[in-house]
Amino acid sequence: MQSNKTYHTIFKFGLLGIGILFLVISVFSWFLPQLIVMNGESIERDLAITIVFILIGVFLIIIFFLIKNKFVLANIGNQSIVIKNGEWEENVNWLDVESLSLI
Repeated sequence: MQSNKTYHTIFKFGLLGIGILFLVISVFSWFLPQLIVMNGESIERDLAITIVFILIGVFLIIIFFLIKNKFVLANIGNQSIVIKNGEWEENVNWLDVESLSLI
C-alpha cells in the first residue's frame, strides 16, 4: 500500500494556495472595489475587511511554512515501511517499529 501523491500535494500546498488567494482578494478589494459585486451592488472600500483578509492570508501562509515538512509519503509493504520526504528516504523494518504517530 502506498500514499496517494495527489492528496499529499493538495494537503501540503493547499494552505499556501488559499493564503495567496486571500491576499489577492484583499488587494483587489482595496484597489479595485468596483470589481467585487455583492447582491448586485459594488462594494465600497473598507479597511476592516481588507485587514481581516490580509490577516487570514498571512496566518494561512505561516501555518504552511510551519507544517510543510511534516508531510511524507509512505509505502507500506509486508516486511518494511519506506518513508519518503523529498530527497530523504528511510527504509524501516516492521520488527523495529515501536509506535506510529500521525504527527
